[in-house]
Amino acid sequence: GQLAEHEPSPDRSREPERDVEPEHPVPGDGDERAAQHRAEDQPNRGDHRVGAHRQPELRTREGSLRCAGLHAGVTLILADEIDVSRGDLIVRDDRSPESRRSLDATVCWLGDAPLDIRRKYLLRHTTREVRARVDRIDHLWNVATQQREPAPPSLAMNDIAQIALTLAQPIFPDRYADNRATGSFILIDETTNNTVAGGLVA
Repeated sequence: GQLAEHEPSPDRSREPERDVEPEHPVPGDGDERAAQHRAEDQPNRGDHRVGAHRQPELRTREGSLRCAGLHAGVTLILADEIDVSRGDLIVRDDRSPESRRSLDATVCWLGDAPLDIRRKYLLRHTTREVRARVDRIDHLWNVATQQREPAPPSLAMNDIAQIALTLAQPIFPDRYADNRATGSFILIDETTNNTVAGGLVA
């Protein structure tokens, strides 16, 4: 038989080099969405987005703090995803106050117009505002004699009385004797936005 003619292998060193396609498109190659997708897949240790793992932290402009005092301006970073808004109260697990929608309180009436038990007022407790209704006046306090007097049908300016309130939404108050900040509130006229009473939780 005849041997097949041997063809010399081509000299690849003389062939022009071909561009190698990247495994993933890089930014600037026209596929910005793919680049963004890869960036989102990469873990970010400093990421504080919703869903990212976080450590509880008190943060200020100067850095983190171990504790903060009264009136300190701090940003509170929570470890869990909790819907927290203005007026919410953050406490320790073993010191949670009772949720209440009814209050017995001592109030001093400050409004020019007398108390109208047929209407509703805004009750502001710390920074939280809820609608409130005065259910009844229990008794009037006579400052001059330091004695209780029968309940009047209404309250005029500077009257001090014990009243009962019902709230549209719950709040977390303490007794004023236990905590002055969370044991006090004010009543606001919704029409004029004026403060009409100051109250102490009994």
